[in-house]
Amino acid sequence: MEVSSISASLRTSGIHELVGLISCTLAHVRDDMSYARNNQPEDNYCLTCDYGNADFDIRHTLSAYALYDIPNFLPSLPRLGKGWQLNTIFIAHTGTPFSVAAGQNISNSFGGGDRADKVGDPFSGVVLPSNKFGNWANGFRWFNAAAFSLPKPGTYGNTAGTSFMDQGSMERISAQFRVEIFNLFNRLNLSGPDTCVCSGTGMGLSFATVQAYGSPGIGAGEPRNVQLALKVIW
Repeated sequence: MEVSSISASLRTSGIHELVGLISCTLAHVRDDMSYARNNQPEDNYCLTCDYGNADFDIRHTLSAYALYDIPNFLPSLPRLGKGWQLNTIFIAHTGTPFSVAAGQNISNSFGGGDRADKVGDPFSGVVLPSNKFGNWANGFRWFNAAAFSLPKPGTYGNTAGTSFMDQGSMERISAQFRVEIFNLFNRLNLSGPDTCVCSGTGMGLSFATVQAYGSPGIGAGEPRNVQLALKVIW
């Protein structure tokens, strides 16, 4: 495996209650087998012929976040007006490599990884399928299937392994902000008592509060606690 990368980041803090970070990474990973399982070479007698972009090779990654501590907007009620924060996250990266497979033992080598021939520009003449209501029920076409064909019997395809890139990722951002208050009236909610005779004097005693779904420290059974959450969905 051959790995090369370079990254840079810029961070700011303490500027009008704003903290932020932006980071950019340029990387390239090459190998002849990315995973230990479910790998099928095109030619069992030439594993180095599959040397190329790693399956997880992501060339460019850009990530950023910002946190803003909101000043107290209720001076008369500081417990409600203080401690609020706005957070945002941004992530974008280029796609990962993929191979175009023949799906058949065209080469008669039984390697299992026969690849197709490229006969045209995969990214020209791409026609998207009809998708009603924008829900992409019929898929989203990334490349033109007519640009590939099966090789001649007894030969290998002319496409190299992992030589094409998919569409990458950049979030379509939606945000959800919520405030959750557990045990609003701070009622003591004890868990069930010890019911084993073997416990001796501990039998019949409860030593803890109820835990919501086994998560100590938060939930309806714990002492009053407040949780603020901002969910960024992309």
